Amino acid sequence: RLSPQAWASAGLRPKADGVRRSAWEMLSLAAFDMHAMRRAVAQGAPGHVLPPAPLSVDFHVACEARYERHVARLGEQEEALRRGHALPFPEGTDFGALGELSCEERERLARAPPRTPRGEWA
Repeated sequence: RLSPQAWASAGLRPKADGVRRSAWEMLSLAAFDMHAMRRAVAQGAPGHVLPPAPLSVDFHVACEARYERHVARLGEQEEALRRGHALPFPEGTDFGALGELSCEERERLARAPPRTPRGEWA
């Protein structure tokens, strides 16, 4: 973890909030430069070197770092949706009152109402 000053001295633009950040955290920020990242690590953490890598690897690592939080949040939202789909409809739900459905869909639901949004029938 390097200070904002150490990152800035290597040509990166960290947040000026005084928080020490790892290379991974710096990659998750919008503006990054892998060459500057390697210089900063070499200058700020002697003995720690980010070895050169093909451009495609640098790009992949930067994408992983940048979108890691978003992918985790989507996973949490998906799990919440999955839990919601397991909840049963209230007894006596009037599917015919759902104007968003076609007449055919409302008729089918009236004939055989599902127990849950997932489509489980009693």
